[in-house]
Amino acid sequence: MDPPQQRGQNPQQLNFLRVPPQYKKNADIDLYLRRFQSYTNAIGAADEDRSDIFISLIDDATLQQIERHLRPETTFPQLVDILRQEQGLNLPNREKWIAKLRSRQRKRDEDMRTFFLELYSLAKKSYPENPGPVRDASLREAFINQLGDSALSARLREHPDYTTEQLLDLACMLESCRVEEAR
Repeated sequence: MDPPQQRGQNPQQLNFLRVPPQYKKNADIDLYLRRFQSYTNAIGAADEDRSDIFISLIDDATLQQIERHLRPETTFPQLVDILRQEQGLNLPNREKWIAKLRSRQRKRDEDMRTFFLELYSLAKKSYPENPGPVRDASLREAFINQLGDSALSARLREHPDYTTEQLLDLACMLESCRVEEAR
């Protein structure tokens, strides 16, 4: 019995599944892996086939970067580790990402959510092994301190119990109110 039938799926339905886009060098690896895992689970790919499927979705520049590390017996988790290492997303490169997180300033006409997402991405790279309170605290500090608006930053500091998402929502609301007030 083939994997789609084991999962109770009609093999004809799999024709409508969208293959993940090609993985490009500077893409968010965690986001891409989430999409890739979902895709391989949906098609019922065996664990031993995941590395081959993933390699087929890597762009040429990235594949050239990691090719020297690849062996026929390379497993999917090993492939992901190689990719993280070659792209500087592992612990030894952590200080570089922390410095970028601490120095990233909001651009003049940058949307609040775009700025937050950029900081979030840098925080993920800065603390790859610690997704909990340390990452959240660093993201929170960077967001508040680097907004480029001291009045808004002061208002956000009044809410130490807010999550980063709640702070983002509050910052967006306060900025919208200020814009409307100026009209």
